[in-house]
Amino acid sequence: MQTRSARPSPTRRGSILVIVLISLLVASMLGLGLIKTVLIHRRQSRVAGGQQQAVWLAEAGSQRAVRQLADDAKYKGEVWEVPAEVLGPSRTATVSVEVVKRKGESNERVICVQVEVDDGRMHPIGYREEYGYVLPAASKAGESE
Repeated sequence: MQTRSARPSPTRRGSILVIVLISLLVASMLGLGLIKTVLIHRRQSRVAGGQQQAVWLAEAGSQRAVRQLADDAKYKGEVWEVPAEVLGPSRTATVSVEVVKRKGESNERVICVQVEVDDGRMHPIGYREEYGYVLPAASKAGESE
């Protein structure tokens, strides 16, 4: 009776090593691809968060300008800095509000709000919006320009 040895042949051992190495290479490439995808999504969500904050700050700037114009028809605008303690870790913003009189109209104004959000890691995110505003009748009568 013939007995077979339990040891694999040398060529079989070499082919198993090649298969294991190829499997490790494929697993490493899949892992690196997954890490790259996660980093891209993280950056996109950070940018989207900054864009949303810029929109909200522009809305706050326009509402502030409307309140100021209701109190004083000569209000021309302002600039303010929003610190990182308000927006989140290492993210600051600058909000610029400018009010200009619409040509030919004594009681109409254009409120221009410009926001720049900067987190120091990428290019600043900018947002600009213009709003039309008509002065209330009481402010229009007391205005002298």
